[in-house]
Parts: sequence; C-alpha cells; structure tokens
Amino acid sequence: MTTPNPGDFSWYPRLEDFEKEGLKNMFDAVTKLKLWEWFQRFEINPKLGFRFDGAPEIEDISKETAYVGYSGASFGWCMVNMWQIAKLGWAPYYTSIIEQNK
Repeated sequence: MTTPNPGDFSWYPRLEDFEKEGLKNMFDAVTKLKLWEWFQRFEINPKLGFRFDGAPEIEDISKETAYVGYSGASFGWCMVNMWQIAKLGWAPYYTSIIEQNK
C-alpha cells in the first residue's frame, strides 16, 4: 500500500467530500502558519478541547480557516486529526486510519 502525499485526504474511508476538504483546508492552514512543531508539543485539555482552549495558535488557525465555515464540532475534529498527524507523522497516521476502518 502506497502512502498518499501529506495533505491528500482523498483516501480517507467513509468520509464525504466536504469532510475531506475540511481536513485538507486545515492541513494547509497549519502548514502555512508553520504550526506542526507546536502541535507536536501541545497537550489537549480534556475539559476545553481545541475550540475553547484559547491558545493563540488555535486562534490563528481559526482565523486562517474562517472562510471554510467549520462548526465547533468539525473544527475540533479536524484539529484532533492535525494533532494526530503531528504526533504520529503522516505515514503512521495514514496507516492507523486505514487499520481502524477495516
């Protein structure tokens, strides 16, 4: 199995096209803002999640992706995926999603 290029979510099983596009938009925003290293260090507060954390980096991502129109839930879901990509690396992230969806 060939790992797709980083930021290409076309392979993601059981997602609608708009969900894949949401992941791509957020991936591009995190890349543009150079926040991958920040994500690697970030620990999610289980009481706040991403949407209510208040970290300036999260605000920057929110502003960068405002045109997409994420709901609070979709923003948080995309952020968790970006966090997983940063923590695991692209290829292990890809493999973990494929394995979870068998």
